[in-house]
Amino acid sequence: MTATWPASLPAPLLDGYAGSFGVPMTEVDVGVGWTRPRTDAAQLARRADFAMVLTGAQMADLNAFVRDRSPEWFSIALRVPDDSAATASVLARLTGDPRPTRLPGGYWRVALSAEIAPA
Repeated sequence: MTATWPASLPAPLLDGYAGSFGVPMTEVDVGVGWTRPRTDAAQLARRADFAMVLTGAQMADLNAFVRDRSPEWFSIALRVPDDSAATASVLARLTGDPRPTRLPGGYWRVALSAEIAPA
């Protein structure tokens, strides 16, 4: 079963439209000799950065989610910069640690990187 983004956290804002596409390579081990890498085009995942502003309690929820579920694929609704009301539900997986920055008033700005599965 796929994990779900915690309801206590806001829908993150997708930073721009310029995500990069990874090119997963597969190498078949045939024993002795050279191997030839092959592109597995059906497995292209889009890499994207997104950000959100959180309260202290939401930051604790994010830390718990990252600790317990970060290597797994999870469903999440992302917001697009030009239309803050529009969200797109996607399947994603975090690719690195959250990068929090402390803001005045007890808030946190958190930047995340993720892979977004092909639709």
